Amino acid sequence: MSDEHPHHDQPAEQPAATSPRAMIPVSQLAAHPGNVRTDLDLNEEFVASITANGVLVALRITPDGDGFRVIDGGRRLAAALKAGVEEVPFDLVAERAGDEAGQYLDMITANRHRNPLSVLEEADALFAAKQAGATRTRLRKTTGLGPAAVNEALAAARLTVETRDQAERAGEQLTLDQYAVLAEFQDDPKAVERLLVVARWGSMDHEAERIRQQRAELAEHEQLRTDLEAAGYQVADAPPGPDQLLATLLHDGQDLTLETHAACPGRAVFFRPWDLRTPVHYCTDPANHGHRSRYASPPGGAPAPDVSRCCIVVLHVLIPARGQDQYAARRVPPRSRPAAPPAAIKPSAKGQTMVTNEAIAARAEVMAVLDRRVEAVRAKDIDRLMSLYSPDIVYFDIIPPHQFVGADELRRNFLRWFAEYQGDIGLETHDLSVAASGDVAFAHMIHPDSGTRRSGEDVVVWVRSTVCLQRIDDRWLITHEHISFPINPENWSAIVDAAP
Repeated sequence: MSDEHPHHDQPAEQPAATSPRAMIPVSQLAAHPGNVRTDLDLNEEFVASITANGVLVALRITPDGDGFRVIDGGRRLAAALKAGVEEVPFDLVAERAGDEAGQYLDMITANRHRNPLSVLEEADALFAAKQAGATRTRLRKTTGLGPAAVNEALAAARLTVETRDQAERAGEQLTLDQYAVLAEFQDDPKAVERLLVVARWGSMDHEAERIRQQRAELAEHEQLRTDLEAAGYQVADAPPGPDQLLATLLHDGQDLTLETHAACPGRAVFFRPWDLRTPVHYCTDPANHGHRSRYASPPGGAPAPDVSRCCIVVLHVLIPARGQDQYAARRVPPRSRPAAPPAAIKPSAKGQTMVTNEAIAARAEVMAVLDRRVEAVRAKDIDRLMSLYSPDIVYFDIIPPHQFVGADELRRNFLRWFAEYQGDIGLETHDLSVAASGDVAFAHMIHPDSGTRRSGEDVVVWVRSTVCLQRIDDRWLITHEHISFPINPENWSAIVDAAP
């Protein structure tokens, strides 16, 4: 065999050991007086990393008098000084001494050569280091991150490709803690979409907590359904007719209660979309099970009044402006309201106006919808709020683009509104007027919108609201809403403190 060819099993030649890096005391360095990076961003994490590891990337320096000027690396120098690091690595470019133009061009070139890792790329690197055996303590010391930030990074690194793509399509620059929140809900694309929408306006924290609460409520609802079905109740997915509700029925002339209805074969419940933890009881066939409507004329009594005429009922309510407690005290809780509406008012002598039980009930139902609307806004409960609106809602607002058509657009607008406040919104209702006729109703009122903005400013803004509703499938839904300010005619500016 020829000796001209090396053996294949001969070990490859090892590279020569590198010489120690050139180091220079920081006392000999001066920051460039014309450094274009005006914000050095000496954050706690960066300084902690320099403290633990020293400066890893060499500073580009040039002679300057008795010392040296830093062309590239001013941020690293400032962090080293703050961390108490005594010397740093350097690259000397003597030809830049006195060449001011070249120094500025070097600043551009050096920064163009760097392409920092994205937030997710850093999270992936931390996760890979953890998988390779690095302890959380080592991760914290090396990166300068606190325990919470390390945990968030490790959570964010678990994001699936699909969720990462969904976040990228949203076009938002997310923070590490926001990616960690997305990771918690990535099994639900709709929840991720909700979080990405509010991310446009600030923190995800409130919406994430709402999703957690809704998941807990849904789990409680499923358990409640199971228990009711096991107890012999029929659980319906759609509401029954209003004349089937226990609250509207009598048995042998007495109120039909849960106890007296417990043995009825027609016992059933349904759940309202905004309250999945409270079953509403009804009877599937009241007539066949011996029940009678409390609003029906008694046997042998006077006939029910003629309701064929068009009737309009207007209610004017003044609610005090001082806080939710007084508001709640003035409003009669639903369960303590009289079970039956007052007797119908007979037609006037001219026969032109008649107030009926049906009209009074419709008015009460509309007021209940408006109550739930305020409660949902106060709690920033977007799903409960949207359940009150028609899918083809047309909403006029004071915020551009001023008109929102359809439930999806309105949901985004409400989420924008919610995100403007640090906590709950102190919405109240004043000067409420409600009118109802048949399956159509309208109301107008004044709202003080109050709370603490993201900026920390406490505000109270008074707006006017007009709401139109339609009864669809036995449910009152808001089909149009108009929010406005009065204006000052002298300068056409909005008046936001026009309290009644």
